[in-house]
Amino acid sequence: MTRYWYKFSLLANFAHFAPDGGESLQQLFERVENWLNDMAAQNSNQKPILAVGHAGWITAAKMIDAGQNIPKIAADWPASVAYGERQDLPFLF
Repeated sequence: MTRYWYKFSLLANFAHFAPDGGESLQQLFERVENWLNDMAAQNSNQKPILAVGHAGWITAAKMIDAGQNIPKIAADWPASVAYGERQDLPFLF
């Protein structure tokens, strides 16, 4: 069994690593930011929007809102939201 968390801690370029050809952290942040911008453009009435996502997506959205950069090393990735936990992100629109 490959222990990706261990490999992450050794990476020189954590933000651009894509495990097994998957999405890198850089790509995740771009995808989340694009969605947030699209929703802001479409939501001129400022109505609440329900977004359901995995912990990585939610963490990225929170970091983007806070103006934080993409982590350069795994140790800088914040604790994820708990499974089933609700996060209110009033910052968007």
